[in-house]
Amino acid sequence: MSGYPTEANPNSKISAFGTVNAQMISGLPILQLRDTVKTNNGPQFDIVDEAIYHFRTNIFMRDFPAKTGADRLIIYLTFYGMKCLKFIAKNKTNKQKCQLELDGWNLKPFPIPGEGGFIIDSYVTAPADNQKTQLREYFKKLRIEMGNRLLARIFSLGPEADKWWVCFANKKFLDKEMAN
Repeated sequence: MSGYPTEANPNSKISAFGTVNAQMISGLPILQLRDTVKTNNGPQFDIVDEAIYHFRTNIFMRDFPAKTGADRLIIYLTFYGMKCLKFIAKNKTNKQKCQLELDGWNLKPFPIPGEGGFIIDSYVTAPADNQKTQLREYFKKLRIEMGNRLLARIFSLGPEADKWWVCFANKKFLDKEMAN
């Protein structure tokens, strides 16, 4: 995993992963992820970690100049994180219920670039037909990892959600909300 950043860029508007050489689909890099569900393999620090690191800063932004594909992934992960946070805030004393709901979201169909309802469609292009399955699987992994790690972070202090995370649940990132 040489060439992978080991920490977040101090500037929350520029991803540390912007210069990583990776396969591109729809203007998005297919970056390696640390799999915390099955094997715990992957880089020590990944794009999901960076999105969570800058999450509470980024949600206040009304514009986000996406210069690289990694910046676009940060935008998507922030939208998905906001969706997770809104649900967690409504169920802040029940981590198990939150986990079941977040897991369920990834069993249902969700839009990818080129499909109606994709939240950052204006930032990306539609994938080629032979790339749709790979991109859908990648987005599923991104969503699973973002949900699991955000949930772990928010409930890290005990059985109730951390109020310093939950207090951001009513914010709108880029004045939008993710529907699915």
